[in-house]
Amino acid sequence: ENDYTGIIKNQNIIVIHSESFEHFLIGREVPDIEGNMIEITPNTNRLAAEGLYFSNFYTQESRGTSADSEFVFNTSLLPVNNGAAFITHFTHKYVTTQSLLKEYGYFNMYMHGNHGAFWNRNTMYKVLGYDVFYDKIIGLGINDYSFFMKSVDYLEQAIMGEKEPYWATLIPLTNHTPWGNVDKYTTYDEFGAVQPDIDCGTLEGKKVCNYLKSVRYADWAFGEFWQELENRGLLENTAIVFYGDHPAKLPMDQMEDFY
Repeated sequence: ENDYTGIIKNQNIIVIHSESFEHFLIGREVPDIEGNMIEITPNTNRLAAEGLYFSNFYTQESRGTSADSEFVFNTSLLPVNNGAAFITHFTHKYVTTQSLLKEYGYFNMYMHGNHGAFWNRNTMYKVLGYDVFYDKIIGLGINDYSFFMKSVDYLEQAIMGEKEPYWATLIPLTNHTPWGNVDKYTTYDEFGAVQPDIDCGTLEGKKVCNYLKSVRYADWAFGEFWQELENRGLLENTAIVFYGDHPAKLPMDQMEDFY
């Protein structure tokens, strides 16, 4: 026991499984096309500043990548090194955070913008102790803003249906590799106008630059989600947990240029 024991007891818990989110982004500024220095991830920075931030965090994933990080996060076990536990070990019984919380009356939800069969999630989430899984098929997945806004609807429905306290894990997808279509990474300011884009200099058009623009959009969408939760009064008695699932695996030579 310590000072933090029980601080979120009986609270609703929203977990953001952030695709390819890396530690170096936190607190970092880059120039925009107007020459101003801007934060890449202002909303995630705010979460880190206002809450508990664990920077000594190392991804534990093998061939299962995102699914491996989900496995570790939910079971506190390491993944297998010759495949993906979600596919090779879905018949096992696990002691999970969700199964333990069910004993305290928690309703467990999973929301993902991709096909539920990917990584055998349809089956594995039941094994982990989730009560319901919302998924959607549009290419790799719906954009983060649409995904978050729909997720707020489901969270509100859970409260109206008296399914509290709840645990809800959300997996947004826009920041998934290969970060090729930068035109879709559009962010807006409080007046609805498009915010100035990142100026990547000699890295423009390269993978690291596209990643920065993508993750900036993902952070903006997360901020809109956070604001919508506040607008609807859904942050009362609620904790938000945010973690990056695995490295972005960016080219080392481009990262050297970036630094």
